[in-house]
Amino acid sequence: MTIAAGYRDGKGTIGLICDSAVTTSFSFRSDNAKMFESGGLVWAIAGIMPPVFRQKRYPGTVAGVHSLARDLYEACLKKNHGAVTEEGVFTIPVYAIVIGKGIGPFMIDATGSVLEPTEGYIAVGSGSDVAMGAMHMAKSLDADTETALGAAFGAAVDLDPFCGGPGCLRLLSPVEARKTRKRTAT
Repeated sequence: MTIAAGYRDGKGTIGLICDSAVTTSFSFRSDNAKMFESGGLVWAIAGIMPPVFRQKRYPGTVAGVHSLARDLYEACLKKNHGAVTEEGVFTIPVYAIVIGKGIGPFMIDATGSVLEPTEGYIAVGSGSDVAMGAMHMAKSLDADTETALGAAFGAAVDLDPFCGGPGCLRLLSPVEARKTRKRTAT
C-alpha cells in the first residue's frame, strides 16, 4: 500500500508527504511517482489512481478539490479502471490527500467524498494508523508542518512493511513560495 499524509500547523503552513513503495510488485518508484500537481492543487495517492488526473487542471480552491473528487469518482466507475463490480461496489480502494495554497488538507476517496479533518491532519494507506499517531503527538507538541510530516513518514516506514522508499514532501506556506524536498527512510 502506501503512506500519504497531510498536516496544517498553527502558522498556516500546509504540507503533504508520501512514500514511493508500490506493493503490487514491491518495488520503488521515483520519489514523486505518487504525488501530482495541477493548477493550484497538490495531491498524493494511495491505491490505483486513474490516469485522467494528470491531464486536467484544478483551481487551488475548495471547489477545485470537489471537482477532483468528482472526477476520481467518475473515473473509478468506468469498467476499464477495474475498481467497480457489476453491482457498483468499489473493489480497489483509492484515496488521495489534497492540499492547496491556504486550504486543506483534505481526503478524497473513490466515492467522491471530501473530508476535511478538524484536527488539521490526516493520513491514508496501510501506514496511516502509525502516521496519524505520530501527527497527533506532533500536534500536541505544537510542531511545525515539516517536523510533523517527517515524524509521520518515519513512523510509517519504520513500522509498516508495505511503506518505504524515498518520500516526497511538499510544503505550501501562506507567505513563502512552494518548496519540495526529498525525504529518505530512517
